[in-house]
Amino acid sequence: MMNILLGMQVRCTGQQSAKVSGLLMRLEDRSVTHLLVKQGHTEHLVRLHQVQDVVDGVVILDGSALDLKALPLFVHMEYIRTPVLHYDVVPGATRVYEHNEIGAGMMMTRNIPDGTGVLNHESAVYALDGQIGHLTGAGVDLSTGMISAIGVRTGHLWNSHQIVLPADLLSEVSGESLHVARRQADLEHVTI
Repeated sequence: MMNILLGMQVRCTGQQSAKVSGLLMRLEDRSVTHLLVKQGHTEHLVRLHQVQDVVDGVVILDGSALDLKALPLFVHMEYIRTPVLHYDVVPGATRVYEHNEIGAGMMMTRNIPDGTGVLNHESAVYALDGQIGHLTGAGVDLSTGMISAIGVRTGHLWNSHQIVLPADLLSEVSGESLHVARRQADLEHVTI
């Protein structure tokens, strides 16, 4: 089992300027299928089987930096031009006047396989009685993708601390949030 923390360095052959920015989890069995690896301003989808090892806080990928750049992008930005219809209503007239013009903008699409959820620094973790914190990482079996534990940052800016929760406490994973089948007070004494 390997602990994969969000923000952890990622190294390919001869390169170490990328970081783990998130995990894609299959919702039906709660297994990790992909890592989101951020290099510069782009995030790539890296299949879990492309992770060779995690050594001294560094995720080691199978392949070179060029192989990483060739992987699918998580967010795809596209410049688009679309027709925009305007309707003018003239007071006292019985007609609506329609005219076209071209509008421009950016279209952003997230490359998320069906049946998966995205877990990242923004992923909230909820107990039965409210939010307890945000995800910081997960213990993942690289051969099966199964999560054994999750790391959660609780508290506020000056009074935050990290807790580790066993995966069997997860009751629901929905979109970008995790739900734990315990009250907040019960989680203070959880140990793995």
